[in-house]
Amino acid sequence: MSRESNPGYRAIHKVRVPSKGLGNNSGDYQKLKVVLEEEHGLPRVVVARVSRPDWLRNAAGLLDPNYWRGTLRPRPVLDWYLDRVHEAVALAYTMFI
Repeated sequence: MSRESNPGYRAIHKVRVPSKGLGNNSGDYQKLKVVLEEEHGLPRVVVARVSRPDWLRNAAGLLDPNYWRGTLRPRPVLDWYLDRVHEAVALAYTMFI
């Protein structure tokens, strides 16, 4: 039975959102985006909006004693970054689904 003739068939679409490394910005990932899309046939690549100054928000963790103990948890220090990744995934989903 083909996909078209199966009323219960539901296409599964995958999106790719490359995660940035500390200090990187969105522009650093444009070449990777192009390579994934054009050379590897992955049409659903969205890069999260992050600029280099955004990473300065992580300095807030320095004020938390847990940072100095080595027990600092990602939240709330990285909430800004996790929000950006969530936005990128949501955008990719609406663009390609």
